[in-house]
Amino acid sequence: MEKSSLFNLAVNSLFDNIDEYADKNLLKIIFERARGDILLKETLQIAKNHSHQNCSGEDDHVNKLWATLPVLVYSKNYVSFDTTDLMQMSRNCNNFCLSNSRFQDLIQCLASNTPNLRNLTIKGLPELALSLGERELASIIQLKSLQVLYIQDVSVSLSGVLAITRKCEKLEKIAADQVCMDVEPSSDAFRDDFVFVKINANNFQENRLGLTLQKTMPIEEFPNCAAFPRYTVLCIEPRKVADLKLLRGLTQITELKFSSFQLVDIQDLGEFPLLPEMRFAWILGGKRSAHALRRFLQINGLALRELTLKGISLSDEVTLTEVFNLCPNLNSLEFNDSDFAVLNDPIQAILRFENLNLNYDLDTLIAEIFEKAWKSQNTIWNGYRVGTVSS
Repeated sequence: MEKSSLFNLAVNSLFDNIDEYADKNLLKIIFERARGDILLKETLQIAKNHSHQNCSGEDDHVNKLWATLPVLVYSKNYVSFDTTDLMQMSRNCNNFCLSNSRFQDLIQCLASNTPNLRNLTIKGLPELALSLGERELASIIQLKSLQVLYIQDVSVSLSGVLAITRKCEKLEKIAADQVCMDVEPSSDAFRDDFVFVKINANNFQENRLGLTLQKTMPIEEFPNCAAFPRYTVLCIEPRKVADLKLLRGLTQITELKFSSFQLVDIQDLGEFPLLPEMRFAWILGGKRSAHALRRFLQINGLALRELTLKGISLSDEVTLTEVFNLCPNLNSLEFNDSDFAVLNDPIQAILRFENLNLNYDLDTLIAEIFEKAWKSQNTIWNGYRVGTVSS
């Protein structure tokens, strides 16, 4: 950028010497009066125009850029703030470096600099290991107008997330994908007006989960939730049986997606935790032992209305008849990429369900056997669908 005016000189001087200024609050006042919004845009334009491909990172300009933001992001008129573009501009440079302290400085100033924010997106980068500590959480909690908060690729404690939901009373949705479980997750800890909860538990190595809480039902993504006053989805992929202790406090799970693909000690699974509110389940087995399926159905089969099995090998351990006996209230059963001896099970075990929607990847011959069996009955069967489905 050419230094063709006093204004441009001010921009470059601020950018190059930000750490030399002792009184950052005085800078905020000065630059707010001197067209602060324009100065912010000019500074960001400098970053965008930077020659990323030829950047060696020696001038530490990424850290300098982030150092100026607590001075420039300063207005009571801001209602939305998003760090996504800032992160992308930083990432474009070779050998870029952004310290966690620089990142945290910006989040710490939001409460004082932009007190009227309603939408806040805090986007990091996986390779930077960024985090929100007590000061950053305290700053967010002071945003009393906050309605939507996204925290992506930035570590935040579960206790911190829960504190935000309690203190930010206008909050309608919060989603974070790197939540550290410093306290045990509990359905009772979630605010009552968050009618939809989604938990992704697939990073037990780092003791982290993804969490979404919102005040409206996402019917397009989860059609079943329209029939429930509250709806909780849990996607869990444990590596050890001990990881299932996560379920102890999550007593209000409505829909479960359970993968035993990485469960190294699957045969050690004793009693599966009871989930009394669960109605829908997806069990992903990865063509391994069906032991986890049996344990799950023995405890939770009675409440199930819909069951989807994928990558389950049933022939040696669990029969189709056993599945039906353990799930007497089942309305829908779907098999994808599963393998078991269907013909060894009595047809009557299937036909006693009056409204069963059965999808199975059968070959044509087996499909015809089922169809002939049903047609031979004197009862009119509604809701059946038999044939081949793609896995």
